[in-house]
Amino acid sequence: MIADLIHKVARESQPPMQEYRPRPSGWGRCLRASVYHALGYEPKLFPGRFVMLLEDSSFAEDMTIDWINRTAFKVHSQQLRVNVGATRGGEEITGSIDGILEDLLGNEYLLEHKGINHFAFERLEASLQDGIWDENLIKWVHQGCVYLVGLGKLSTIDRVVFLVKNKNTSAYLEVVGTYDERADAFVIDSALSTRVNEDVESGIRGDLRSGLEPMVLTNVVGGFLAYFDKVEEFALAKTLPPRP
Repeated sequence: MIADLIHKVARESQPPMQEYRPRPSGWGRCLRASVYHALGYEPKLFPGRFVMLLEDSSFAEDMTIDWINRTAFKVHSQQLRVNVGATRGGEEITGSIDGILEDLLGNEYLLEHKGINHFAFERLEASLQDGIWDENLIKWVHQGCVYLVGLGKLSTIDRVVFLVKNKNTSAYLEVVGTYDERADAFVIDSALSTRVNEDVESGIRGDLRSGLEPMVLTNVVGGFLAYFDKVEEFALAKTLPPRP
């Protein structure tokens, strides 16, 4: 009676795609899709189910932050807009952070909340334990470090907490790391999964990085800017990159 209507309404209710501009959340998107966007092509509407998944992620973020604020930790500056201090395509690169996390001692961290499905969550756990950079984490690190550059104009914050929620089980995984702007490098300081508290047979340790060699990602912001340089290069030439 109504089940087949909900996704249809969600699909038809989505706002039109915004005009192209380089933004932190756009890094890592299919290069060809970004060039199409920059050239002004009208994209197809997202399926209604995908639109609802995005809405779910937004609700999950709000609920998580509400739970955090019931602890001794506090989250402030939600959706604060930061300016990276660089331009591409004649547009300043800006973005909105999820928030700033303050601990009991007054130390502050950039907080980025992510929601992924169970299989992606398990892959992320295993990759962190094995010292391998998961593709989702790479995207998040590029985005987070760009935000840190913007925050650096307002504060001394150089650490980020990626708080990842398993959409299927509500388990959480946190990755805490530090960005060195001079070296343009990000190092993971710690990684913790709550799933092992309830699943002792998973083979996953709670502390995923204890006693292991540091995981370092280099050319973070440089790689971010290079991606949008490519988009601009193809868009100005009115050509498309090869299909992946």
